Amino acid sequence: MDCRGGVQRELGQNHISRVLQSEWKEKIDDFLIHERGEMQQHLMIEALHLVRREQLLNALSPPGKARLKSCSGTGASAWLTVMPSSGWTKISPTLFTTTVRLRLGLPISEIKRNPICACGATLDHEGQHTQTCGTGGGVWWRHEQMKDAFCSLLQGLRHCYVTRKPTFGQLGLSTPTRLVNERQKRPNFLAGLPSGDTVLGDVAVTHPFSIDANRLRRFAKTAGSAAKAMEKVKNDRYGEICHEIGFRFVPLVFETYGRPGEGTIRFLKEIAKLGAGRVRGGEGDKAVQTRLMDQYYKVLSCMLQRFVAANLLCSIHSRRGTRGPFQPECLLGREVAAFSGSFDSEGAN
Repeated sequence: MDCRGGVQRELGQNHISRVLQSEWKEKIDDFLIHERGEMQQHLMIEALHLVRREQLLNALSPPGKARLKSCSGTGASAWLTVMPSSGWTKISPTLFTTTVRLRLGLPISEIKRNPICACGATLDHEGQHTQTCGTGGGVWWRHEQMKDAFCSLLQGLRHCYVTRKPTFGQLGLSTPTRLVNERQKRPNFLAGLPSGDTVLGDVAVTHPFSIDANRLRRFAKTAGSAAKAMEKVKNDRYGEICHEIGFRFVPLVFETYGRPGEGTIRFLKEIAKLGAGRVRGGEGDKAVQTRLMDQYYKVLSCMLQRFVAANLLCSIHSRRGTRGPFQPECLLGREVAAFSGSFDSEGAN
């Protein structure tokens, strides 16, 4: 009897096991079918979005394509998601409105009221001319603010020193091997990093539009080509000399719509990795580095877009109270202050 009972129990257990295996297999098959269906649906939606994107791009003019591709760069839209918690990340309503209209390719109302640039040229309603015209002083002001933002990020690292505008003569470029004018070239800053590396950086903001049709077609076809072209200009100007005196040169280039150059992205990743060392246990922590990169993009993006808009408004209003077409620096400062709003001690003046 005990033997028959043991056999029956074993048969019962085997039956239960077969039933469970069958049900489990059915569940797994149903799950896989569902997952494949969702994946196929996702791929179909993605393909439809890509087709729709190409249709929209093909309907745009070359300037419109160049603008959208520049706006889609890494960190280019960080200023839209930032909290205005400090002077670095505050944008006044006037500047914010102007920046949004520039980004969307909409006419600028201030240009409609006063369509003459400080240089005397008639302004286009989208403000493209003002982004490259240096007469009003806003292009220089924009460059200086971006340079200061980079220097401030570097000074936030532990054991990092920053020297602004050193000449190559001061850095050891010998007179017999170089012309005097090359000895007087000034990159924007020299930085000694905590890693022991010494870099020379030069900041540039370039506009992804051009009156040259070939250049404009290239900007419209390839995202980031304007930043890449400016990086080549900077490398040709400083790269060989920096190599000769034993320093690494880093071109820090942004397009006016916010897209950073490849060299800028690599450098920000480098300093984020170094900055993570300030956090306990942060060395090698990808999450800490990602948060730092996000903060760097927000600070730089806000600074850039604020002064892209200020540059445009200065070009329009700089004729007030001037003798001739040029804008005095003191008046420029008042104009920028009027449009930028007041910043706290953490941000730019």
